[in-house]
Amino acid sequence: MLQVRARKQWALDILYDRYLMRGIRHARRSGLDTQTAEDIVAEAFFKIWFQAEKFQSARGTFSGWFHTIVHNLAIDELRRLQSRTNAQLKAYLDRSPNEHEDNENEFLHALEQIQLRAALAELPKSQRDLLELAYVQGMSRREIAKRMALPLGTVHTRVRLGKEKLKRLLQDPARSLNYSAA
Repeated sequence: MLQVRARKQWALDILYDRYLMRGIRHARRSGLDTQTAEDIVAEAFFKIWFQAEKFQSARGTFSGWFHTIVHNLAIDELRRLQSRTNAQLKAYLDRSPNEHEDNENEFLHALEQIQLRAALAELPKSQRDLLELAYVQGMSRREIAKRMALPLGTVHTRVRLGKEKLKRLLQDPARSLNYSAA
């Protein structure tokens, strides 16, 4: 860390090589998808580079400091996702009843859409993208394979795994929206 404080790029590269995968695993354990976890770890290294003077070896190890940064960034991201979902639901609930004919059915549909988008956001990008091509754009698996330059078997596998994970996420009672009208 002394070398990082002295702005030696090679020192940060060593830390990056050593801690990248550990950081991603740590962020994934928070419930984030792989792409978001990678973004969190990249942001953590950005903070380490520009805030190197905040590291105090007397207070703990670099590993502990690094994992604390990753953990805090992951929690912040999860709060942002939850806040966005709650804001969408609150905006819907705040509409006057005269704005739509079938209030209950529209509410349930909106709630399902919000939960589906939140669950989709947790899928790995490779699975999410293929599910969106198949079920939003209506493409066949063969068309997806051609467009994405992937083997057809890979497309089948990713779509199947994505659907299975999405089903588990949507059936998880712990995932129910935490909405409070405040």
